[in-house]
Amino acid sequence: MTEFTGTVVDTNTDKSGPGELLLSGGIAGAQTGLLHRAAAAMDEALPLLDKIEVLKGDNRPQDIAALKALVRGEMAEILGELSFAGGPRIARVEQIFMLLLDQLAALQDGIEDEENITRFRVVADNTASLYRSWNNIQQLFAAQTGIVVKQFGLVVEAVDEVRQTMDFVYLGPEERHGMMIIYSAGMADAPPVSIEDLLTWVQDFVTADGPQALDEAGGFALRNTIFPMAKKLRALVLASLDSRNLANFPKRCSTPPLQRAMTNLEGRLDELAWNC
Repeated sequence: MTEFTGTVVDTNTDKSGPGELLLSGGIAGAQTGLLHRAAAAMDEALPLLDKIEVLKGDNRPQDIAALKALVRGEMAEILGELSFAGGPRIARVEQIFMLLLDQLAALQDGIEDEENITRFRVVADNTASLYRSWNNIQQLFAAQTGIVVKQFGLVVEAVDEVRQTMDFVYLGPEERHGMMIIYSAGMADAPPVSIEDLLTWVQDFVTADGPQALDEAGGFALRNTIFPMAKKLRALVLASLDSRNLANFPKRCSTPPLQRAMTNLEGRLDELAWNC
């Protein structure tokens, strides 16, 4: 199979680059902008793809028809991935683009007349331009995801500090399991949780769920997944410092070292959300 030789020419009417996509709405704005760009590119390319025909006397009509169906299917897959609420799966999108570029290379081998070549070039250029935008956005996300990964580590340290300080004032895991947090009216949807369960929840998020979201969706996970959860967990930690909760907890919870440790954990979660 020959290598795909479509030129990287942006044929879309939207000329904004990935930097403008980010500035227009952050991470979520980048995904929405890329989705709109993909939809516009395919709206232009698919009708031309349908018109690519085999010349009379050519013995490959079934091969060309099959390749066109595969190209159409992969384009639909890209739109589907870019529509995911939690962000597209990075590995899957890369796989789809590789398949799509291979299929376009094979399709290019099967057409020779000028009219079909002109149609093919628009399809190929739109695909190459979209892939370039995808790669550029990933590069722009790289620095931000690196900061968030470091923030994960700081949150883990803050959780360890809270547990160590509680152990120091003789508030062990069993007693912490019985210290249930009372929420304000504005947090009616929050689940019942104890101090120990909350600490475990925070730790699991920054050591497992959050990193997994980054692995699967890359920078798109920052605003779609990590930001809302960091805000929620911060609110729960803040609620545990409320005077009503402190009145129900053992008096040892009001010691300055433990209050500082809990406040530090709340601050680290706030920084995590802010960096998303």
